[in-house]
Amino acid sequence: MLTQLIWLTGGVVLTAMVVAYRSSRDPLHPLMFLGPILIYIYCLQPALLHQGDQLSPFFPDRSVLVYVHIVNLLGVALFCAGCLRIRVRFRDARSSPRTFTPPREMLRRLRSLAYLLGLFGVGNSLYMLSLRGGIIAAFSAPKGGGSASSGYLSESPMLTLPAIVFYLMSLHGQRVRPRNIAMILLFASPHLIYGLLGSRRGPLFLILAALLWSWYLVSSRRPSLRFILTSVALIGVMVAFVISHRRQLYLGSDFDFNPSLILQSFSSAEATPGDLYVVGSGQILNSRFHGKHLWGHRYAVTFFIRPIPKQIWPTKYEDSGMPEFARGNPNCFDNRQWMQSLHWTPDRGSAVGFVADMYLEFGWGFAALSYVLGSLFNLLWQRAVTRKGLWTVLYIEASILSLYLPAQSVGAWLYRFLLLAIPSVFVWKVLVEPILRQSGRPLHPRFASYQILPNA
Repeated sequence: MLTQLIWLTGGVVLTAMVVAYRSSRDPLHPLMFLGPILIYIYCLQPALLHQGDQLSPFFPDRSVLVYVHIVNLLGVALFCAGCLRIRVRFRDARSSPRTFTPPREMLRRLRSLAYLLGLFGVGNSLYMLSLRGGIIAAFSAPKGGGSASSGYLSESPMLTLPAIVFYLMSLHGQRVRPRNIAMILLFASPHLIYGLLGSRRGPLFLILAALLWSWYLVSSRRPSLRFILTSVALIGVMVAFVISHRRQLYLGSDFDFNPSLILQSFSSAEATPGDLYVVGSGQILNSRFHGKHLWGHRYAVTFFIRPIPKQIWPTKYEDSGMPEFARGNPNCFDNRQWMQSLHWTPDRGSAVGFVADMYLEFGWGFAALSYVLGSLFNLLWQRAVTRKGLWTVLYIEASILSLYLPAQSVGAWLYRFLLLAIPSVFVWKVLVEPILRQSGRPLHPRFASYQILPNA
């Protein structure tokens, strides 16, 4: 039964991808890039680990994993159902006429916003590297990087992502010239450097997704489905490359490219107590064994307490009843509890995926939240293709951060999304919408190239 549940989960996602594309004809529907990631994390990786008999040290009784995969199947299926809740048909998947021409002053302000956010993010990245002695000193050892005195400073380079989007939007109706490409690469440089020299999979995925997909989302053209699936595969290979060669990716190393290491990273040849599947399964079973659910407490601390600078409130986690956050343990189980239930402990900082994360938080209530998350992605996509403008920015931000959802947790994705979305909404409302009002243009113009279909 366990094997059937694993493959059924992959089949559900694949079916949802087919339905999404057949109903929308949009290669940039959220399931077109999230679907392959979900299949790998919740189907292929578990299947390979089970086939290789790598899980006996962690789960001697395989029958307990049936419960885990019932939870995984339900969470993934409801997430996909949410993504399919509202359907928008894209009449011409390659190109379609525009019905809205933005005022020239709006394009100028978008360019100014891009410079403001982009140069601020790049400048802060250089400042953090200077605290470590410069680029050479910072990346002269594996997993190198800069130093930051606060979380806001360390996350500020992410502002270059909306900067890229604003800059591309400002090129409306213009030919892309070499200087435009150079500016985009400048904005992308912090993530490319950290991804390739610091072997960080998160920044590398973010910037590659932004560079490959943003242009199509802000324009009236759409790529082919083959392009999207190929780009997802290439991004996956690049992420696997930096993970598998992590010990060699630094300045001055004797780099030796080994393709077999990439294949091993995909095939999960050996399970460890830091693997996403192992720790995610363990968290579901651990939560069930102890009957422990947090009922929104951890999420409240993540979204309302965590943003308060520690310089203002040094004991914020202790005072809010989550001292585990201060010890770098956001999953809120100590080693003693892991040993009681499973007789092993996970590596520090291990990720669990969004299903196990929500199960710990709300128990079986995670199912409803899975549907809500899928519906949120669908809503952002629907508004992006029918209204564009600010909705396009928000959808791109949600999309390029989407790896954090299945590969880490809901908090890791949503916290970063809000960190980008809130300033994006603010600057758009203050600097862009007044221009549209003055020009008499609609704030949310609908595009004739899209047709809203009734709910299924």
